[in-house]
Amino acid sequence: MIMHPQARTTPLIRREIVALVQAGEAVAAVARRFKISRPTVYKWLARFAQAGESGLRDRRPVAIRFPTRVRKAVERQIDRLRRTRRLLGWQIAEALSMARSTVIKVLKRLNIARLRDLRAGPLYAAL
Repeated sequence: MIMHPQARTTPLIRREIVALVQAGEAVAAVARRFKISRPTVYKWLARFAQAGESGLRDRRPVAIRFPTRVRKAVERQIDRLRRTRRLLGWQIAEALSMARSTVIKVLKRLNIARLRDLRAGPLYAAL
């Protein structure tokens, strides 16, 4: 189980939170009792309503989806400009009218953040 090091609640406490609210105790009183916010109490109630006991377990701290990630077509354009024209990150950003930071992140993900990373072929083995 992956526990946040400063988490105020555990799955056992979360079950108790849900049980107290279901028994009729006020959300604000439960929040005060466990020294958490009311939105946190509502979060655990919603997760319990949606998934039952399994909704009270810790989740992986990794995003399920990345809504700001660039499309594959743009990634391919960045890759092509880097490999064929050997442009620098800021030059690619200018050519595609994108933020430099976005282009750099894509280049890092493609493992070609530095021009010397492109030299990993048989042509350069003798150098």
